[in-house]
Amino acid sequence: MMGARERSSQGAITFWIAAGLFLVGAILGAALAGSLGHVLTPLVQSVRKEAVSMKSQSAWATEWMLFANNWTVSLYMLVGGLFFGLLPILGVVMNGALVGYVVRQLAVSAHANPVVIVLAGIVPHGIFEIPAYCLASGFGMRLGWLVWRTITKRADRATWKRTVYAAVPTLLWVTGLLFVAAFIESHITPVLLRLALGHA
Repeated sequence: MMGARERSSQGAITFWIAAGLFLVGAILGAALAGSLGHVLTPLVQSVRKEAVSMKSQSAWATEWMLFANNWTVSLYMLVGGLFFGLLPILGVVMNGALVGYVVRQLAVSAHANPVVIVLAGIVPHGIFEIPAYCLASGFGMRLGWLVWRTITKRADRATWKRTVYAAVPTLLWVTGLLFVAAFIESHITPVLLRLALGHA
């Protein structure tokens, strides 16, 4: 049987694996912007359409839309672990790649320092949003590993029960972090980007 300390250690390991995958995705998105453009551009265009629609709304409505979108993505990554852990891995890498790609493209189009873009446009809300994604993805990977263990008959019903119960506090943490991130992204990040980039 798995003790509380072992479960906590497993959760920490999968969290940092998810964080590493996010970082790898971000580096690839920035470094291979030209090669990955055909994959990431449609995603960017979708985000851009949402951003345009948000301009006509209040900051509070924008906050809710951001929160709802990010929470849905996180839920998919968390529950998607049931598909052998593939969806949370793909989800966190793609989110990282999207961030890296957008930073690279914005730096080129606005003739701005990428570091300034990251500090003004990513870090303020990202310090809450990215850990939320990594928590959801990490838990999804735990589910995927449990599926594999079940197939090989190394996991019993009690293990599944403990894991499902552990999803509740994980989802609460993800919800809280995303709520704070959405507030910052809708109310503070736009101001910081305008100060950093002007009208670029």
